[in-house]
Amino acid sequence: MGDISFTDIAVRTSQGRPPVSHIAFVLAKMLNSAGCKVTDDEVYERLVIGSQDEVTVLISTVLMAFSPTETKPKNSDAQTESQSEARATETTDN
Repeated sequence: MGDISFTDIAVRTSQGRPPVSHIAFVLAKMLNSAGCKVTDDEVYERLVIGSQDEVTVLISTVLMAFSPTETKPKNSDAQTESQSEARATETTDN
């Protein structure tokens, strides 16, 4: 199989045309690394014949596994305050 882009998987999935063979490949590798012995073809078959809910969960699992999560939410007030200070400095410098 050629190169697999997680961005491409996400974009195509959001457009309603998920690259099922790529998702099956990635999901099979994930399952195998966790100790579950499955082939790409077995995962592909499950994606093709599974219910909509099953398929959605499997695709979401692949996308979430490679998406960074924020462990500490950003403080929007602090960002706004520092941006305001920077603007104030620019104004007084001119």
